Amino acid sequence: MLFLSWEPNVPTFQYYSPRIEKKDFSGKDKSEAHFTKTVFIPNKEMAVTGTNAGDLLVWDRSLIIEGIGEQNEKRLIKIVPLNANYSPINILMTVHDQYLVCGNSDGTLRFYDFHFKVVAWFEELNLSTVKSISFSKTDPKAAANNDYDQSGDDDVVDKSIAFACSDFLVTDDSALMCML
Repeated sequence: MLFLSWEPNVPTFQYYSPRIEKKDFSGKDKSEAHFTKTVFIPNKEMAVTGTNAGDLLVWDRSLIIEGIGEQNEKRLIKIVPLNANYSPINILMTVHDQYLVCGNSDGTLRFYDFHFKVVAWFEELNLSTVKSISFSKTDPKAAANNDYDQSGDDDVVDKSIAFACSDFLVTDDSALMCML
């Protein structure tokens, strides 16, 4: 992994590569996984990288010097296993400055908050490997079946946590296109 920075009027990029060790991973297969996509989390200095073993590597600024890089360089903070079935993360993006979106090789889509807790998922779409996700520029709309309140009392539902998203298109590797 390389992080690059560029400053105006400086002829070269500055870069660094945070140290990653096999012991950081839960097993040999996880430590040998390939990185698939990296995105920055909006309004933070954090970046996340998906792998073909279904993990999410979380990078953040090092606030203390531990002999591992410089103080302001990003380093591996934690590894979050997003796909228990080792399904590769093909698409990784953020939307509405609110959600991290993962399109997986098993045809599933999952939306996470920026603490990596699942907010919404789409799993029975009969998609094969997700290849593309594209969001409309319309304002986010609340999902039709927000089911946050299990008691049946509609007055208890916290509307501020209801999943809301713009319409979006998903395509898979068999050229199927699905509008959600």
